[in-house]
Amino acid sequence: GDDLERLDLTVNTNKQPISLLAQTTDLSFFSLYELPFIAKDSAISNPLAANNQVVINERAMHLMGFQNAEEALKQKVTFFGDEKEIIGVVEDHHQRSLHYPTEPVLYDIPNGEFVTEDGYYSLQLAANVNRKQLLQDIQTAYENAFPQTYFDVIDVEERFAAQYATDQTLKHINQGLIGVSIGIAFIGLIGLFNITLAKRTKEIGIRKVLGASVTNIVTLLSKDFIQLVLVALLIATPIAYYFMNEWLQDFAYRIELQWWVFALAGLAAIGIALLTVSVQSVRAALANPVQLLRSE
Repeated sequence: GDDLERLDLTVNTNKQPISLLAQTTDLSFFSLYELPFIAKDSAISNPLAANNQVVINERAMHLMGFQNAEEALKQKVTFFGDEKEIIGVVEDHHQRSLHYPTEPVLYDIPNGEFVTEDGYYSLQLAANVNRKQLLQDIQTAYENAFPQTYFDVIDVEERFAAQYATDQTLKHINQGLIGVSIGIAFIGLIGLFNITLAKRTKEIGIRKVLGASVTNIVTLLSKDFIQLVLVALLIATPIAYYFMNEWLQDFAYRIELQWWVFALAGLAAIGIALLTVSVQSVRAALANPVQLLRSE
């Protein structure tokens, strides 16, 4: 079918003109792209019987003032001086990325065997075929049928993927930055812990001599670092929420940020810090107290 274009029309139940997107195609379009019908006339099952009829989506149905799909069937719309009958209503679907909302669309079905040298034909290729050779054969047949036109191939999956290219790039950049941040934080945590341990070596030795258990010493050394992580989370969480929410504003269809996402990230950060500090703390707690006291 042709690319979508803006169309002004009137509906027999409402003579006020409305504007929506239109595409000229045939009935095989809906089965090829697996667009489910909410309601359809018997003409849908007989493509060759279709003649100057239209199919609309849900958004168009509501724009025209119909309460449900069944009410829209058999109604007439008028554009370019022609009156055409609605024979089907399909579910709303995205022809652009989720950055944009779905729009009201009318599919013009001029006749059952719609053939044109303008616009595009949709073909579904089997997975096990020689794609390159098949496309060459199709090009040859097309150029023989329409020698004055230009043959151009568009991969639908690639076109849709291209709409998210910026988001994919941003994803990879964020993943890289997260990896670098975790690495720097890990190295810094170990360095800070070693400095603290060097300053408290004698204290640890004295505590061990006085009967402190490994658990007591690990808790003593870990407590301050966990407090630092908690303070960092209190600062980082609102900042992360702000920027994530700003990014989601670019999407017409988006999730709502949930508190458990930040709670899970916080628990992960605390877990990494606790694991890192605990390993080093256990080593210090298991050391000979005499050696710890001599180190001073």
